[in-house]
Amino acid sequence: MQYQVCYFQLLLHRIFNPIRWTKAMKSQLHLSPPGSELQVRLDSHRSRRQMSREANRIVNDLMAKDAEHRTRDVGVQTDHSCFVENIDDLKLKFKKAKSDLCIQKKKSKSSHKEAHTTRNQCKKAFKIRKTLIQKCTPAQAKRVLTPDKKWFHYSKKDIVTALIVRSMSKRVFEYLRQT
Repeated sequence: MQYQVCYFQLLLHRIFNPIRWTKAMKSQLHLSPPGSELQVRLDSHRSRRQMSREANRIVNDLMAKDAEHRTRDVGVQTDHSCFVENIDDLKLKFKKAKSDLCIQKKKSKSSHKEAHTTRNQCKKAFKIRKTLIQKCTPAQAKRVLTPDKKWFHYSKKDIVTALIVRSMSKRVFEYLRQT
């Protein structure tokens, strides 16, 4: 623990007191591996890169120890650890609920689209049937429509339905007329 405090004091000193490090100052610091005492060697000539690598290694070791300490089962669960676990569980539940909601939205959107298209198809089928009963048979539609597809007897809206009627066979026409 003393090692950690000394290292962090040194780190804070270096962060909050930015000075240019000379070669002599760089060589002053030598940190020993975790668990042993902090030692300062004046005779070591190491580069800044080597020092930063060693500092990073020490920090990683400390973080690994901290992670081991957190994951270690101590047998007694504190309120804080329960709270942290509950937060993690809630985050997972929230993520799952959000993905489920997105899936449901996509399904409802596609079902709404399908309902809309079927409604439109029903309207078209009703319009064709109405045209068939009231206005003309396939043979009459063939006679009424000229080769350049001009509609003479009825409005311009009925051109499409007349084209559909014209393309039908007599058997299909009779079947649609009966339904």
